[in-house]
Amino acid sequence: DLDTKELNALAKVLLCNRQTPLPIGSIKSNLGHTDAASALVSVVKVLIAMETGRIPPNYNYNKPSQQVPALVEDKYKVVTEPMPWSGGLDAVNAVGLSGVFGFCTVIGSNRDHAMVVTETMPWSGGLAAVNAVGLSGVVGHILLRSHSKEKVNGGLPNDELPRLLLISGRTEEGLKEILTKIALVDFMKLLDITPDGYVGHSLGELGCAYMDGCFTAEETLLVAYYRGLASNETELIPGYMAAIGLGYKDVKDICPPEIDVACHNSSSSSTISGPEEIVKTFVKELQKEHIFARAVNVANIAYHSRYIKPAAPKLLEYLKKRTIITTVSLKMIYLEAFHARLKCLGHFRHPAFEKTHRPDMLVLNDC
Repeated sequence: DLDTKELNALAKVLLCNRQTPLPIGSIKSNLGHTDAASALVSVVKVLIAMETGRIPPNYNYNKPSQQVPALVEDKYKVVTEPMPWSGGLDAVNAVGLSGVFGFCTVIGSNRDHAMVVTETMPWSGGLAAVNAVGLSGVVGHILLRSHSKEKVNGGLPNDELPRLLLISGRTEEGLKEILTKIALVDFMKLLDITPDGYVGHSLGELGCAYMDGCFTAEETLLVAYYRGLASNETELIPGYMAAIGLGYKDVKDICPPEIDVACHNSSSSSTISGPEEIVKTFVKELQKEHIFARAVNVANIAYHSRYIKPAAPKLLEYLKKRTIITTVSLKMIYLEAFHARLKCLGHFRHPAFEKTHRPDMLVLNDC
């Protein structure tokens, strides 16, 4: 399995000239499966060992796997009891379920202990590290070195091209995704970054509305919540979506009539939406023709299609209770109308709304 291959591969690299057993461990035995955060949590386990001078033990290890010769031959030592450690060089290896692999080395600092920054403090600059862990299992690490504080061209662009902020949407993430949008907007405002326009995609339109000042943070969350609530409380057909490696012009004529083209992403990419079994069957047919097609279950709802329209009255009912009505500026560029939901409320009252907002599909390519 994957763990066996991982240990055997590491043995070939790390144990070829080593004279003493190499202590190893896994965060999984301490916390369970931490999914996309496993690499970062593993680094935290190393930092705890450096801070305390003791390597945390691994639980429920009974006997070595015969498929890992280094374990049988005691070249690896699984730490099963708290083990004194004087620090030094440590390695963290990460293998994601999505096929992402990562490896980093951590070396102990000469500080007596780590310092958590809780307030603004002077800093003379130098080298800084940023670590990021994505929900999909992607792990990133970059190093930044400070330079002169003098800004080129006063910190302004050297051209007159508009700077647009694209706020995408991931329906399956729901409120979690909207919270991320709100945090992004607040962070940009904190840095005094003001884009020339905002491009909203699906739930991302709520992020645009928040940045434009149409909605407060509370209203933004409420609209996202009501959107999901209305979808759950309305009797909808079992729906599915799919990513297709064809542009709108190529896919529209071969789609079954029950399927809608939900998003025109680019000249070679579209998203379709419709009844579950019909979408799955169509995906299999495309795959047989060696055309990229991947079915996506978005809470069994066919978003961005005719099949979500029955939820509009329920959404209208919830929004009327809160009287969430606002206006927008010309900075907002719309890509879809929540399919007769927000549009039917007259929430977006600028004349440009009817000219730029297309209710039938998301048209990213035309942007």
